[in-house]
Amino acid sequence: MSISVVLPVYNEESTIEKVLRDYNREMQKLPDFEMIVVDDCSVDSTPGILAGLSRELPSLKVLKTDVNSGHGASLMLGFANAGKQMIFYTDSDECFRADDFWKLYNNRDKAALISGCRVNRKDPAERIIISRIVKLFIKIMFGIKITDPNSSFKLIRKQHVLSIETTLRKHGIKTCTMAPSIVFSIVAAGKNELLEVPVEYFPRKNNRSCLRGLKLLKFCITGLWGLFLLKSVMPEMR
Repeated sequence: MSISVVLPVYNEESTIEKVLRDYNREMQKLPDFEMIVVDDCSVDSTPGILAGLSRELPSLKVLKTDVNSGHGASLMLGFANAGKQMIFYTDSDECFRADDFWKLYNNRDKAALISGCRVNRKDPAERIIISRIVKLFIKIMFGIKITDPNSSFKLIRKQHVLSIETTLRKHGIKTCTMAPSIVFSIVAAGKNELLEVPVEYFPRKNNRSCLRGLKLLKFCITGLWGLFLLKSVMPEMR
């Protein structure tokens, strides 16, 4: 099974090199893979680090957004350029163990979406609260119980992504304006094609997130509106 690894990145100079080397080491055990990094207009030394790594690692492809567009848009750009049968995506902040990829890969034939469920999560309180609210809304609106819908450690069949994108585009809905991880989880769970697997999760080493304060609030409001939009087209997804 061929794998496209997609990692969005924004100002991760302290972690990006180690993260990419760790995942490249694991992916070398596969017969066919590629790594796609989407730089969302980083303003630190991340672009230079990526340029050096792209010359060293033949499997690495570096893309860049035209303007700072956010996590969702970066993910979808990476997915659009993924050329393998399955897509594995995660963040570039070293919150996950690279070798936990195998916990997902070894279950690849059991569901369309294998999602890493974060255990012993040590995020700030506001993020934990928001996650609980999102899970409650999903339960109320869709009748679905998902343990960790917004986990950014997922292995998904590319056909699953294309099917969702096609349906949403038909209704003029852009996946990148929503939270792609939540959308994929809900649709897969609605088809009984979601498998959640426990994975280790660590606090951000630089103790910084680009989503905080008013920006985090805006993201939450946009995400909730996205759930209402998804609800309107959900019957076509089943």
